[in-house]
Amino acid sequence: MTARHTRRWLVAVLGLGASAATGAGLEWKAHALQARTAPFQAAVELVFDFKNDTARPVTVRGVRTNCDCLDAATDHATYQPGQRGQLKARFTVGDRRGIYRRAITVETDEPGQSATQLTVSIEVPEVVALSQSMLDWRTGSARREKTVILRPVPGQQIELVGAEATNDDFAVTLKTIKRGEIYRLSVTPKSTARAANAAIRVSGHDQAGHTVLVSAYANVK
Repeated sequence: MTARHTRRWLVAVLGLGASAATGAGLEWKAHALQARTAPFQAAVELVFDFKNDTARPVTVRGVRTNCDCLDAATDHATYQPGQRGQLKARFTVGDRRGIYRRAITVETDEPGQSATQLTVSIEVPEVVALSQSMLDWRTGSARREKTVILRPVPGQQIELVGAEATNDDFAVTLKTIKRGEIYRLSVTPKSTARAANAAIRVSGHDQAGHTVLVSAYANVK
């Protein structure tokens, strides 16, 4: 190895050592967070903490989520060496029930670093139990009415008052079997000659006036 090549090799090695010493970039306290909402909670916020572990400023170029139910943003655009920061994620509950896992992608100007992937898991307890949430008909089959039994969960005083399909291809009715305890949702496709689908929104309220919205889904396929 010539003296010239030796100098280049030493520079490369020293450069790698300096890069390792200054850290790998934004250092995240956690890459995954979990939360559980209370009944009728409209939204929940989760906070990811991080630190700029480099010897240079780091700029966040973009934050993306994989669902319009989740908004996310950092508290600053650029973080100086050693500066701490937060990314706040807000999940809108709406009529969702169950466990939802959503992803957040954070892109920075760190050289040679891929985007950071974060995840949130949100558990939304149900306030109304459905006997089934998916109603399916085969294309060309008989237009048979199908039903869903809805029951407020124990401890919840809820009155359901209406049902509406997001697609006029389905006829829906809601009947009170026992007020505050048992309701029957009936759904019938107007035709099974072609594929169709709709969300059936069942609305109501509890004693405190909180809006209740639960969904079933109808499909001709």
